[in-house]
Amino acid sequence: MTTYTGPEIQIQRSADALKAHLSDFSNFEALFPDSVTYFKVYDEGFTFQLGQLPKVALKREASEDPDRLVLGSAGGTVDFRLIAHFNSLGDEACRVCLTVEGDFNPMIRMMLEKPLNQLLTDLSDGLSKL
Repeated sequence: MTTYTGPEIQIQRSADALKAHLSDFSNFEALFPDSVTYFKVYDEGFTFQLGQLPKVALKREASEDPDRLVLGSAGGTVDFRLIAHFNSLGDEACRVCLTVEGDFNPMIRMMLEKPLNQLLTDLSDGLSKL
Protein backbone atom coordinates (compact mmCIF):
# COMPACT_ATOMS: atom_id res chain seq x y z
CA MET A 1 0.00 0.00 0.00
CA THR A 2 1.36 3.38 -1.03
CA THR A 3 0.25 6.50 0.83
CA TYR A 4 0.69 10.11 -0.24
CA THR A 5 -0.04 12.68 2.45
CA GLY A 6 -0.89 16.33 1.97
CA PRO A 7 -0.14 19.07 4.47
CA GLU A 8 -2.19 19.16 7.67
CA ILE A 9 -4.00 22.47 7.86
CA GLN A 10 -6.22 24.23 10.37
CA ILE A 11 -9.70 25.34 9.30
CA GLN A 12 -11.97 27.74 11.16
CA ARG A 13 -14.93 25.34 11.06
CA SER A 14 -15.86 22.46 13.30
CA ALA A 15 -14.87 19.00 12.08
CA ASP A 16 -18.54 18.08 11.68
CA ALA A 17 -19.27 21.21 9.63
CA LEU A 18 -16.26 20.63 7.37
CA LYS A 19 -17.16 16.98 6.87
CA ALA A 20 -20.71 18.00 5.96
CA HIS A 21 -19.34 20.62 3.54
CA LEU A 22 -17.15 18.04 1.80
CA SER A 23 -19.99 15.49 1.75
CA ASP A 24 -21.69 17.82 -0.74
CA PHE A 25 -19.51 16.82 -3.65
CA SER A 26 -20.29 19.96 -5.64
CA ASN A 27 -18.12 21.81 -3.07
CA PHE A 28 -15.03 19.93 -4.28
CA GLU A 29 -15.00 21.82 -7.57
CA ALA A 30 -13.93 25.05 -5.83
CA LEU A 31 -11.05 23.21 -4.13
CA PHE A 32 -9.45 21.95 -7.34
CA PRO A 33 -6.76 23.90 -9.20
CA ASP A 34 -7.39 25.68 -12.50
CA SER A 35 -5.81 22.74 -14.32
CA VAL A 36 -9.05 20.76 -13.86
CA THR A 37 -10.54 20.50 -17.34
CA TYR A 38 -13.61 18.45 -16.39
CA PHE A 39 -15.75 18.18 -13.23
CA LYS A 40 -19.12 16.49 -12.85
CA VAL A 41 -21.05 15.63 -9.68
CA TYR A 42 -23.35 12.65 -9.34
CA ASP A 43 -25.30 11.15 -6.40
CA GLU A 44 -22.51 9.50 -4.44
CA GLY A 45 -19.40 11.11 -5.89
CA PHE A 46 -17.84 13.06 -8.72
CA THR A 47 -15.61 12.75 -11.78
CA PHE A 48 -12.74 15.09 -12.59
CA GLN A 49 -9.89 15.43 -15.05
CA LEU A 50 -6.59 17.21 -14.50
CA GLY A 51 -5.09 18.54 -17.71
CA GLN A 52 -4.42 15.71 -20.14
CA LEU A 53 -4.56 12.95 -17.51
CA PRO A 54 -7.43 10.42 -17.71
CA LYS A 55 -10.73 11.21 -15.98
CA VAL A 56 -10.98 9.99 -12.41
CA ALA A 57 -14.26 9.02 -10.75
CA LEU A 58 -14.54 9.00 -6.96
CA LYS A 59 -17.47 7.73 -4.90
CA ARG A 60 -18.25 7.75 -1.20
CA GLU A 61 -17.16 4.63 0.68
CA ALA A 62 -18.57 3.52 4.00
CA SER A 63 -16.33 4.37 6.93
CA GLU A 64 -16.67 3.27 10.54
CA ASP A 65 -14.54 6.22 11.63
CA PRO A 66 -16.58 9.42 12.14
CA ASP A 67 -13.38 11.47 11.80
CA ARG A 68 -12.81 10.44 8.16
CA LEU A 69 -14.48 10.96 4.80
CA VAL A 70 -13.43 8.23 2.37
CA LEU A 71 -13.81 8.47 -1.40
CA GLY A 72 -12.80 5.45 -3.44
CA SER A 73 -12.05 5.18 -7.12
CA ALA A 74 -15.12 4.23 -9.14
CA GLY A 75 -13.77 2.26 -12.05
CA GLY A 76 -10.74 3.11 -14.08
CA THR A 77 -7.42 1.34 -14.23
CA VAL A 78 -5.99 2.47 -10.87
CA ASP A 79 -7.67 1.54 -7.58
CA PHE A 80 -7.13 4.13 -4.82
CA ARG A 81 -8.85 6.10 -2.06
CA LEU A 82 -8.86 9.82 -1.21
CA ILE A 83 -9.30 10.22 2.54
CA ALA A 84 -9.96 13.37 4.53
CA HIS A 85 -8.87 12.98 8.18
CA PHE A 86 -10.55 15.41 10.61
CA ASN A 87 -9.18 16.34 14.04
CA SER A 88 -11.54 18.50 16.08
CA LEU A 89 -10.09 21.50 17.91
CA GLY A 90 -13.42 22.44 19.49
CA ASP A 91 -16.65 23.90 18.19
CA GLU A 92 -15.05 26.44 15.87
CA ALA A 93 -11.95 24.83 14.40
CA CYS A 94 -10.40 21.59 13.22
CA ARG A 95 -7.31 20.25 11.55
CA VAL A 96 -7.66 18.32 8.31
CA CYS A 97 -5.21 16.22 6.35
CA LEU A 98 -5.84 14.63 2.94
CA THR A 99 -4.24 11.37 1.92
CA VAL A 100 -4.32 9.12 -1.12
CA GLU A 101 -3.87 5.39 -0.57
CA GLY A 102 -3.52 2.78 -3.26
CA ASP A 103 -1.86 -0.43 -4.33
CA PHE A 104 0.25 0.96 -7.16
CA ASN A 105 2.83 -1.01 -9.08
CA PRO A 106 6.29 0.62 -9.17
CA MET A 107 5.81 2.18 -12.61
CA ILE A 108 2.40 3.69 -11.75
CA ARG A 109 3.72 4.86 -8.38
CA MET A 110 6.57 6.69 -10.11
CA MET A 111 4.21 8.30 -12.65
CA LEU A 112 1.65 9.37 -10.02
CA GLU A 113 3.90 10.62 -7.24
CA LYS A 114 4.38 14.20 -8.45
CA PRO A 115 0.80 14.80 -9.73
CA LEU A 116 -0.80 13.28 -6.60
CA ASN A 117 1.40 15.25 -4.22
CA GLN A 118 0.59 18.44 -6.15
CA LEU A 119 -3.13 17.61 -6.13
CA LEU A 120 -3.09 17.08 -2.35
CA THR A 121 -1.31 20.41 -1.90
CA ASP A 122 -3.77 22.19 -4.21
CA LEU A 123 -6.79 20.68 -2.45
CA SER A 124 -5.34 21.64 0.95
CA ASP A 125 -4.76 25.18 -0.30
CA GLY A 126 -8.40 25.29 -1.42
CA LEU A 127 -9.54 24.06 1.99
CA SER A 128 -7.46 26.68 3.76
CA LYS A 129 -9.48 29.39 1.97
CA LEU A 130 -12.82 28.19 3.36
